[in-house]
Amino acid sequence: MVQCNIENFNKICSSIKVTKSNSVDVKKIPVLQHKTHDGSVPGFSSSLVTLAKTNNKQLLGNTLEEQALVRQWMDYAASSANYVDVPHVSKQILKDVNATLADRTYIAGNFKSLADIVLYHLLFKTVSNFTFQEKEQFVHLSRWYNNLQQDNNIRGSNASVTFSRTLLY
Repeated sequence: MVQCNIENFNKICSSIKVTKSNSVDVKKIPVLQHKTHDGSVPGFSSSLVTLAKTNNKQLLGNTLEEQALVRQWMDYAASSANYVDVPHVSKQILKDVNATLADRTYIAGNFKSLADIVLYHLLFKTVSNFTFQEKEQFVHLSRWYNNLQQDNNIRGSNASVTFSRTLLY
């Protein structure tokens, strides 16, 4: 099953506070009424960027470099992280995200971005099934994930994932 689906799209919209009352009825966006053969939503990342522009612009970055990084990670989310539930693809995606987070707090730098929120939701099922050993293996991803889930707006209806503060393995 792909992760760039309408369920995650709606969760992300809720996280960035896009509702029917603040300018856009998400259910009336034409491209979201169609799905591809694998169940993914066409225009997933571009639709979210457009909604963030009108509702929560700071999530896209303040400088051109920050905006470019956010967009690159949005493309990565749609093209790669979309398939995080495929076993042979999953480890590489987790390694990529973990390596990126080794020297920064958030995916696109030092600010919470739309890319962070999208990856949080796309990785939820995978991270919530991690053993404590896997959480330690991806220590930077675990730190980032635990940080993001502390924000109730981002976590939404997702259950909180338990992380250990001390090394167990």
